[in-house]
Amino acid sequence: MAIDSIKGRLSPKNRIALAGIELEGGWNEHPPSPVVHDGSVKIPQPSTKKMPTFETNEAAEVWIKAERERLAKLTMIAIGEVVSPPIPAEEASITKFIADNYPTRVNDTCGLHVHMSFTHKLNYQRLMTPDFTKAMVEGLKVWAAQEGLKETHPLLARLYDANHPHCAHVYCGEAQSMQTSKDFRSRGTAHSRYTAINYCYSQHQTVECRLLAMMDTPEQATRAVLEVLNITNRLLAKVRAKELKKVVRVPPANKTVSRFRVTV
Repeated sequence: MAIDSIKGRLSPKNRIALAGIELEGGWNEHPPSPVVHDGSVKIPQPSTKKMPTFETNEAAEVWIKAERERLAKLTMIAIGEVVSPPIPAEEASITKFIADNYPTRVNDTCGLHVHMSFTHKLNYQRLMTPDFTKAMVEGLKVWAAQEGLKETHPLLARLYDANHPHCAHVYCGEAQSMQTSKDFRSRGTAHSRYTAINYCYSQHQTVECRLLAMMDTPEQATRAVLEVLNITNRLLAKVRAKELKKVVRVPPANKTVSRFRVTV
């Protein structure tokens, strides 16, 4: 079941400055953006079918032509990931990048990662809590149900398996934020990057959501990315609403002394 129009899904207020999107899969034509290697992406190449026996050369030629066309569609000339530059965290920019660069083939080894940066560093700090992981997991569960994803969809495994190898539901924010480079052997460590939320501040000044799997269509992938941004903004709005403003008044001392034109 398709969800309602995604127009305005960055409400109540968009506190995300820029977004970065990583699309993993295989391409049978080169996309506008370069495809870089990613060792976790496994797209098997097709094998040639055994040619049957035909009574005429014409029938054999028809089969050969169809087989070549099938192989051309399934053979990937590039396998890995396409990484966007920092783009505005708005529907138009996200839609265009995904539509222009979406892979030809995807499977359960392919992730759809979303990076987010913020104008105000305080908003980044507000997200450095296990509550953000919980909010993202639960929010995407609701979205997946609204979207009508089948139980076999790779996203469901990422949302319901708390120990998923690519996006474990654990918080490692403090240690992650101090890493200055990617550690591809970090699983099981205090700074593991293979978590639902990866705080890669020292590398990119972003927070990365690694929960999404690649979707069936670029349109569905766009809706998923916008939902990640929407969940993030909702949590930031909620945290701000909980903050209590306190006014502190310090009474002056009986005696005041002037130092450097400042009265103390």
